[in-house]
Amino acid sequence: MAIEMMNGETFASISAHPIEKAREFVRAGRKRLGRASCLMTILALTGSQALADPTMFAVSDAWSPPAEKGSDLPVYMTVTNPGEADDIVRSLCSTVAHFTEKRTTDYGEGAPSAREVKSIPIKASDTTVLKPGGSYVALLKIINPVKSGDTFDCDIVFRRAGSVNVRVKVQGLH
Repeated sequence: MAIEMMNGETFASISAHPIEKAREFVRAGRKRLGRASCLMTILALTGSQALADPTMFAVSDAWSPPAEKGSDLPVYMTVTNPGEADDIVRSLCSTVAHFTEKRTTDYGEGAPSAREVKSIPIKASDTTVLKPGGSYVALLKIINPVKSGDTFDCDIVFRRAGSVNVRVKVQGLH
């Protein structure tokens, strides 16, 4: 399967590992095409089968601490799933950084450290808080510094609920 980008380039050989190929495609085209195509590509290549209504999900209190250019930026938020089915955070798209990662805080040996996870579970009929010291999403190697009072948008993609646009406020630690 080959996909032609808006500028005429072709991204080919999407087969063995569609998630990795989707990520590779998004990385290649994000600068040129922006957040909308990033989301469309992820949904197209990961099987956007019968997505639930994303308005069911309430995402609130999204915030991030200030950070310098090139650093990793944690994004925290509260996600309410009023539905009857569990869901997961599948990915995050933002123009603030080139790469994103789902993480949890590991307290294994001594000081806490960040550890990448495949997904963040969102339980049915429950509220999940992504917070310091727990699970969160990280924007890696941010493109520009962010300071208190700034805001930026992210699209958080859930397996069942699809994409939800989130406005993130930059502020000091709660």
